[in-house]
Amino acid sequence: MIRRWLLVISLVGLLPWAASAQPRSFETLRLSEAEIAVTEGTQAPLAGWTPARVPEVFAQHPQAGLSTYWLRFSFELAELPAEPLVLLVHRVALTAEFRLNGSLLNPGVRFEQPGGPAGTNMLNEPQWIVLPGGLFRVGHNELLVRLRADRVTAAWLSNPLIGSPQALRGEYLLRHAAQRVVPQVLFVLLLAGLVFGLRLWWRERLLLLGLVVTTTVLWLLQTGLYLLADLPLPWRAAVSLVTAVWIAFHWALLTLLWRLSGSSWSWFPRALQLGSGLALVGSVLVLILEPTQSVLGLLFIPTTVLRFMTTVMLLRWAWRVRSWAALLLVGSELLWFAGPLQLMLMVQGVVSHEPFMLEPGCALPLVLVLFGLAAQRLAQQREAAAQQRQQGAMEERQRMLLEMHDGIGSQLVTGLRLARREDAPRSVVVQAIQNALTDLRLVMEAQEGAAQELQTLMQHWRERTQPQLEALGIALQWDVQALPRPHPLSALQALQVLRILQEALSNALQHGQPRVVSVSLAPVPGGCELCIGDDGVGLGKGPLPALQRGRGLDHMRCRAERLGGQLEVGPGAAGGTVVRLVLPAAKQA
Repeated sequence: MIRRWLLVISLVGLLPWAASAQPRSFETLRLSEAEIAVTEGTQAPLAGWTPARVPEVFAQHPQAGLSTYWLRFSFELAELPAEPLVLLVHRVALTAEFRLNGSLLNPGVRFEQPGGPAGTNMLNEPQWIVLPGGLFRVGHNELLVRLRADRVTAAWLSNPLIGSPQALRGEYLLRHAAQRVVPQVLFVLLLAGLVFGLRLWWRERLLLLGLVVTTTVLWLLQTGLYLLADLPLPWRAAVSLVTAVWIAFHWALLTLLWRLSGSSWSWFPRALQLGSGLALVGSVLVLILEPTQSVLGLLFIPTTVLRFMTTVMLLRWAWRVRSWAALLLVGSELLWFAGPLQLMLMVQGVVSHEPFMLEPGCALPLVLVLFGLAAQRLAQQREAAAQQRQQGAMEERQRMLLEMHDGIGSQLVTGLRLARREDAPRSVVVQAIQNALTDLRLVMEAQEGAAQELQTLMQHWRERTQPQLEALGIALQWDVQALPRPHPLSALQALQVLRILQEALSNALQHGQPRVVSVSLAPVPGGCELCIGDDGVGLGKGPLPALQRGRGLDHMRCRAERLGGQLEVGPGAAGGTVVRLVLPAAKQA
């Protein structure tokens, strides 16, 4: 028992020695006191250094320009760190080069040179640089920063932090997730949405779907420009491109939001086109004129005002509709509105660069909501279109049944009544049954899918009619020209054309006493013209006035109106009668 207690006491006594034997964790250094020098050179100056405090020092240098800032941070170490450390800088505006005790830490950085490509944009990502223990010294250490902005963005550097990876990982991940990971997820989501949208748009050319695809393309381009740190363009061209894409993207997205909300503001699209058009012209002028903060701020104003108006429009719509979809859209749009507003105020120097940027990660909820609403609206449109097609098919079927009832049905009833009369001539009964069979053939030909193209339909009619005319000693002159575009017909439209052909031919045979019947089809301005003529007695001779008093011409004109065309009956150039049917080009889609 005593031995056990002695062992416990011994272990307790060894605890302080064991703790002291463990390597001490490096305390995080937050560097704020520095020396600053402003120069145009690429080497750190030997003189001209003044004390400064980061980041407050940049309030004394708010102007944007190509001046190079040199910052020199000093710190003391009693001993070398036992493990590699990291350098964390939350925000850099716009390009920075870091040197620890003379060793370059980020050699891949490119600074803008006059007439050359734009410099590396480090504004959109926190800097995480691993520092091997061999770079440090016992005693005095120096972190030298070369910092440069462009001619629009003012220089900025947050407090450099030096510490262990475990101590700084949380701060880094918070900004890295907001400024890099979320935009990358947004880019992948937009890319997937674009592929899916293009497939749908290729099959169904809906206006809303085309607007969704356009918005997605511009959104994808804008996000890609954000993620791309080095643009292989001169600085002025890069600024013009980024500004133009930003304006065009907002035009497409605000138009889409206007359509999704079903707003009654009919004037809004014109205002959107006018404001965006003027801003786009200004973004092109950036290639000629020297852009400044004030100039770019003026270019952003029309789009910002239109975004504010869109927010008001969506709030009114959400208040009127009061649905979860409206609430989600308005909430995500308000979050999205905050991002570019922060960016614009940051460019103007109104707000600090220190907080992480909301843009473009704040757009992720809006993308999800928009894709959901667009999918729902497209599904509704497809369902409505399917219902319309079904309703149209039912109406056409009913009209077809009515045609059969009035045509074949009435002829069969007439033939049946004649057959029941003992005094009815056999030839009359045969003719009534023959008329019913002819009408049945017309209906069957109109139902054939291959025959529902005007030229094919006429060819089938010729194959059936020409032998009958030759048996009567009548020649058929056929002149059917190729049309510029196909002329598809529905089953009911095909039946109307066949009956006009049949009615015109029947009138010519019964009243014209022709030797030649001519049929022609030719393109005319605005459509095509179908003519059926003969060389018979012509109008005003023989029994034709009886035709004019009958219902044959009225029936043909009625059928022409159903086709959206016009029917004319008149004398031919060389005598006889000509029936002209003009079909509009609108029916050729």
